[in-house]
Amino acid sequence: MSHFYPSLLPSMFKLANVVLSLVNLKFKFRRKSWNIEELQSSEVKMLEYKKSRLEMEPINCNYITPSGENIDSLEFRRVMCKGVYDETKSIFVGPRSRSISGVTENGYYLITPLMPVSGSNESVKFFKCQKNVYPKSDG
Repeated sequence: MSHFYPSLLPSMFKLANVVLSLVNLKFKFRRKSWNIEELQSSEVKMLEYKKSRLEMEPINCNYITPSGENIDSLEFRRVMCKGVYDETKSIFVGPRSRSISGVTENGYYLITPLMPVSGSNESVKFFKCQKNVYPKSDG
């Protein structure tokens, strides 16, 4: 005949709770570590992709069409073009906002368009950007 000990019941529940908590932690840790490995793997793949694209020969900008049909093929590609920066069409963008690191930098961005050498007023494709520039005051 078996005996029932009601006084042991609370300690058994505590033990079962501890065991289940440990098992749960094990599965959470395994899942989190897998997520971290997967994230690092995808970041490494993306960096390798960007590096390989930047190491390719530059594309001549005369062959780039503004239609956008090959826009994905231009991702992370260097381009080679001839033109003149048109200082008369420069614009200030700013004031500069806080950077990702949280450091606030004073000044504006100066955006200057590159006009093709051919002299035609085709669509402007490239710009020069300077940081920490201040507009000249008239007064």
